[in-house]
Amino acid sequence: MEQQGGDARQPRRCDEAMDCFDRAIRLKSEYAEAWYNKGEAMRRQDKFIEAIFHFNKAIEIDPSHIKAWKSKALALKALGDDKEAEEAFAGAGFPL
Repeated sequence: MEQQGGDARQPRRCDEAMDCFDRAIRLKSEYAEAWYNKGEAMRRQDKFIEAIFHFNKAIEIDPSHIKAWKSKALALKALGDDKEAEEAFAGAGFPL
């Protein structure tokens, strides 16, 4: 199901992707990759606050989830929160 969501992440199929990620999260709420993928789909739609929520859930489940840290940093940067973005980049292992 998570794979279907990734395949459906194209702009025209975003609703389908969201449904797939939601189902994956409902089936296995501790699956960090599903939370990350939903956040990434939201970030690509410029829904940065919602995306950050999902990235935070992925990071809470798996603090070493580098893609979630990086995408969180990009979303924070898009919102103009440079300080928090730098901290998130550091969480991903990127030097400040």
